Amino acid sequence: MAAPAEYGRAKELAGGLTASFELALTDLEGVVPRVGALPPSPGVSEAVLVDAERWTLTLDAAVERVGPERWAMTIRGTLCRRDGACTFPEAEGDPNQTGPAVAELMEQIALRLVRRRSSDAAQTWAAPPSDDPYAVLLAGRAAATLYGQQDPPPEELIGDKAKDPVTRAVLVDPELALTRWVAGRRAMARGEHSQAQQHFNAAARGRPASAVLLADEAIAWAALGRIDRAATLWSAVRNLVGDDQRFLLPQARVALALGQLDEAAERLAPLSFGFERDPDLAALRVAIAEAGGAGEGYDLLLQSWEVAAPNDAEPTRRRLALRVRREEYEDALSFTDQLARRGAGDESERAQLALSAALGRFDEAAALAEGLGEDLTADRLRARAQPEARAEALLGDPSPYARLWRAEAILQGGDPKTALSEIEAVLKERPWLPEALELKAITLTAMGETAKAEATRALWARASGV
Repeated sequence: MAAPAEYGRAKELAGGLTASFELALTDLEGVVPRVGALPPSPGVSEAVLVDAERWTLTLDAAVERVGPERWAMTIRGTLCRRDGACTFPEAEGDPNQTGPAVAELMEQIALRLVRRRSSDAAQTWAAPPSDDPYAVLLAGRAAATLYGQQDPPPEELIGDKAKDPVTRAVLVDPELALTRWVAGRRAMARGEHSQAQQHFNAAARGRPASAVLLADEAIAWAALGRIDRAATLWSAVRNLVGDDQRFLLPQARVALALGQLDEAAERLAPLSFGFERDPDLAALRVAIAEAGGAGEGYDLLLQSWEVAAPNDAEPTRRRLALRVRREEYEDALSFTDQLARRGAGDESERAQLALSAALGRFDEAAALAEGLGEDLTADRLRARAQPEARAEALLGDPSPYARLWRAEAILQGGDPKTALSEIEAVLKERPWLPEALELKAITLTAMGETAKAEATRALWARASGV
């Protein structure tokens, strides 16, 4: 921002122009503007940007005196594609009435980006944001704090009507859409979702052609847990801009939360091809499948999530768990190394331990247990690896499962009566332990006590929820 020293509103003008252009850019179909490191507006924060065209826009504004009380403004832009091809849009205007210059420059930008905008949006760009010049000045000052063009107030002054630029701007003109948008974004970033919703609602009323302001409010309602209100606003967004891809993910998320699985899948349908590398999209497809009972193709969705999120352990964790549920332990074991590569090393070792034991590889499982510092578990596993020494090795171990393993070994040794005594001792302490009831039924069958065995199996079925 270039301005002579006697022009005392440079920061306010810079803030107002930055906010005006960012909000105007959201009126272009599919555009997700981002100013520096500041997150995009909440309504477009979930846009799927895999393989999106990347452009940079640099704006330089200059103010010069053209009369005793008159100033002129020139805005020069540099708009570049990622490949380096640039154009240089330019507009002139009055720094006290920036709308016409913003609109002129935006028309050049829209033409270069080949992006549609509504006629209502174009009229909004050119219109003054408020009839009160002081309110416009305060809006620019508030925006300057959002973009870091001016230092924000210290924490203890946020909300102060005199010393917090954002609060003061809202107080002076609560209907100014630009101010309420700035206030809503700050509130959202601070986790003040109820205040954010109110600000975004006011901003949308002041700028009804803006789909992003409606989307901002929808995101705030969802953060408040009011999915029904969010869904109503997303319908309004669709009425304005149809299936604009910027909004499909949050729309699908809301439909899923309402149990509308077909609607959720339909919202994602336009993202079926060319967007496979987006991790949020892949995770949402999995969530929709799980809500519908997973079913056929579920593992392929998990695999797609793995590919899209190479550092995330969750999709691999779920692929492993799926195989455990199917009792495909050998296949499940093959996923443990990948789980470790994705940062879940301890979890990977514990999964290897459990799966090795399930596959009867007790010596391997015991070695893994020792590596985890679980020596007692290692002893129990080694005892299971040597049935002939199991009963003696487990003697004195108070764990109910260790006593059941001892009883199993005694039974295998041909002494069902002693085995039954061990089992009854466990059941005395834990009468509904399914494993104990199951082994008791097996033992009674070995003793020829068929009726008692059947009665015990009935108890086992109740305890297991079968």
